[in-house]
Amino acid sequence: VRMSDSGSRAGGRTEGEPGSTWMRPPPRGKRDVVIGTRINTAVPVGGGGDEGCSLGAYMMLPPEQYVLIPLPNKAKLDRIDSGNFRLRVPELQFLNVWVRPMCEASVDVTPNGVVINVTKCHLEGSPEVERLGINKRYELQMRVVLSAREDTRGLKSVMVGRSDLSVWVDPPSIFRAMFPKRLMESTGNAVLRSSLNRLQETFLKGLAQDFELWASDASYRATRANAGEAKQPPQAAAAAKTTLSSQASGKEATPSKSPSSASSSSSSSKMSSEGAHAPQGSAVGSGKVSDAAADQKVTDKVANKVGDK
Repeated sequence: VRMSDSGSRAGGRTEGEPGSTWMRPPPRGKRDVVIGTRINTAVPVGGGGDEGCSLGAYMMLPPEQYVLIPLPNKAKLDRIDSGNFRLRVPELQFLNVWVRPMCEASVDVTPNGVVINVTKCHLEGSPEVERLGINKRYELQMRVVLSAREDTRGLKSVMVGRSDLSVWVDPPSIFRAMFPKRLMESTGNAVLRSSLNRLQETFLKGLAQDFELWASDASYRATRANAGEAKQPPQAAAAAKTTLSSQASGKEATPSKSPSSASSSSSSSKMSSEGAHAPQGSAVGSGKVSDAAADQKVTDKVANKVGDK
């Protein structure tokens, strides 16, 4: 695994690639304490899968088929509906306050990679979170792009993740009196960097293992396709069946785009150019109970498959 960020290591050396360091954006009014990080992670994946089951093909699957990957420290990813997910992030400690973010994100599959934009974020945590009105004092912007670098020589291909996270904060007056602005920013940067590094590394490792199983096991591909069909309209479900049938016969399927999937892609891409700001005091929307139950059954099947493999 290779990771890069300001101060991070990759392969035993500091990354010096252009654009590898997070650049602090300007303040937004009273939200003048700005923290953030940029994380680049690359995970090699094995080759030798079934015909037509390339890494590029895997990255173009509907997100419902491969986003339910295990996360560290009791982090949890749930599907709200097609293309929208809820992420519960582990507790984060900022100075003398701890928070547990609950984020909602849109997922858009594009030819250049899988684009994830956070659309809402609500903080739970220590009593100070509610007492000081922290949810009304920040804006958050986060964008993640997952992509593939395939080796045409049949050697190791690479799955790449790039995250950009910025948070604008208006600290309560008691924090401004107790802590210098520079200390608040350096502490915030360190906490975000460490947490996002671990989340992204674990997620990409799980995604790489899922790809290797998907590429070599036809029955597992069918299980994953069924997970996606549960939430797809009839046209998309039929297209998925056609793809699976073509893969089983060793032929490549001609990709088709249903009107509903085109609409979903267009809607999601509207947010992908600039990221998303968390509205003041935003609360996490409630997902459907039936969706969560269905996802849990699929997750259990996936876990059993990986264990058997």
